[in-house]
Formats: sequence, structure tokens, C-alpha cells
Amino acid sequence: TNMVFKLMAQMPWPFLVALPAAFIALIQLGFSKDDIVETRVANLWVPTRSDFTQDRLYAESVGKGSRDPYGATAFSAMAIARDGGNIFNEARLNELLERMKKVEATTIYHKGVTYTWDDICFQNSLGKGTVYKMPCFRYSVLDFFQEARWYFTENHRVTWYNELVRKLLVKPLVGRYGIMDSYCNNITVSALSQPDVSLLPNDCNDAIRARTDETFLPELSKNPLLLLSDIRGMEMNDNCRICIESRLEEKIDFWTDSYKNIFETLFSKLEGWADVAAENASEVQDLLQKLQSISESIDRTAVEEWY
Repeated sequence: TNMVFKLMAQMPWPFLVALPAAFIALIQLGFSKDDIVETRVANLWVPTRSDFTQDRLYAESVGKGSRDPYGATAFSAMAIARDGGNIFNEARLNELLERMKKVEATTIYHKGVTYTWDDICFQNSLGKGTVYKMPCFRYSVLDFFQEARWYFTENHRVTWYNELVRKLLVKPLVGRYGIMDSYCNNITVSALSQPDVSLLPNDCNDAIRARTDETFLPELSKNPLLLLSDIRGMEMNDNCRICIESRLEEKIDFWTDSYKNIFETLFSKLEGWADVAAENASEVQDLLQKLQSISESIDRTAVEEWY
């Protein structure tokens, strides 16, 4: 190595020409190859001998040539009766029902793990925390009949209500519907609750009339329940939506303070009577604890949930 550097120091010109030429040739050779840019993190960091990599390679080999090698496969078929008769008669539907039950009741035991229909079916959840708490998605003509509801357990019903009906419909819409009906129009409000309806805003008058007045926008379906979907579809800059949101915030804050004050006042009054009612001290203390517990549990979230 020392001899090379010594030679370069003694005769620099050949090296000044030869080395750049060699580098240029190597660079040109590199440009002649297709650039490979790895865009999949798994190919960079996941060990090639891991189970994940082996599963991925298997999936790619099975789905080779398809647009999405990891996607689900689909198979469509049309069934006809062997005798050419109606396939939707009672006997054949019952036979199909029994076969579906048998398929969905199948269990497989492999390497110490038991797999059921819920492990392989499509979409058995409504999101995080609901996996295995919802029935598997199923699209069958039998689902038009009550007999096909054997798979819808009580656990599924509770999840369906809490995660779908209550969270997506009842909680965000029913309270807003109440605000619209009571505080953002002067059509449906009773004169008993609001003697001077002219004092109320009329921002939601047209929205309510569209679903209740046969002469107003007759092309729309007249059903007050459709106001729930109308509220969901309103833009946040819609005057009716602005009224609903602002009044909702105002009323929730007012009710929170009011209810908390009521129970705090009851607690204070009962605490003052505790000495007088000495013979019932245990019952009074029990009531005081309950009142204190209720008072401490009242916050904005609890009131909004109640409303």
C-alpha cells in the first residue's frame, strides 16, 4: 500500500486521469441496472425465516397475478333443484338451514388451539374492543326468516345496542333532536312550556316542516323520525345545526350546575338535621353517603349521557 501511495506521489498525472475514468465507468454500469427501492418495511426488518415471512410468501404464491394477493377470494354460484322444482320451498330451506348450522358449529383443534367459525368468518366486530362480540357477517336468503337467528346471542345483542345503536344513534342524535324540538323552532313547542313562542329562534322551522308539513316540500317523506338522519347530515355551518349545538352546550352546562346544586343542598339540609334525628342516625348517615355519592358523580358527561 505504501508503494502505491509513493508511486501516486511521484507520478500523479496517470492516476488523476485513470481513477476518475474508472469511477465514471462504474457509475455508468450502475445506471444500466434497474433501481430497486424497497417500499415495504417488512422486507427490511422482519427476519426472512420468521413465521410471518413464511406466511406472507405463501399468500403471495397463492395470490400470484392477482391485484391484491392478500385479499379474500370470492366464489359465486347458482343452485337449481335437481328435480327442476322450486328451491325455496320449506323442505329445502330447512335442509339449507341445517347445513349452515353444521358449518358454523364446526371446530378445528390444531397444535393445542381450538378454532371456531368466529375465527375465520368475515367481520365479527364493530371495531376495537368488540371482536368476538358481534355475529359474523352473513348474507343469506335465510336471514329473512326468524329461524336463522340462532347465532345472534345475548352478548351480540348487548354489543349491537351499546356500540352501534346507542353510540352512533341514541347518544349523538336523540339529545340533539330534543334540542331542535324544544329550543330551536317555534312550530312544535307547546304554549304551556313556552308561552311566547316568538321568543324562540326559528332556525329549524324549515327542517321540521320538511318532515311534518304535507304542503311544504311535498317530494320529501313526511316522518318526524327522519329528522334524526337530517341532523346527522347537516353541515356545521347550517343555521339549524348551529342553534342545536349552541343550545345543547348551554343546556348541558345549566343542567349540570342545577342538578349538582340540588343534591348538594339536600346533603347540606340533611346534615343539619342529623343531630335532631339522633334516634335514626344510621339511616341518616346512609342517606348522607348516598347523596354525597350522587353529587360527586354528577358531571357534564353524566348529564349528557342522561339527556
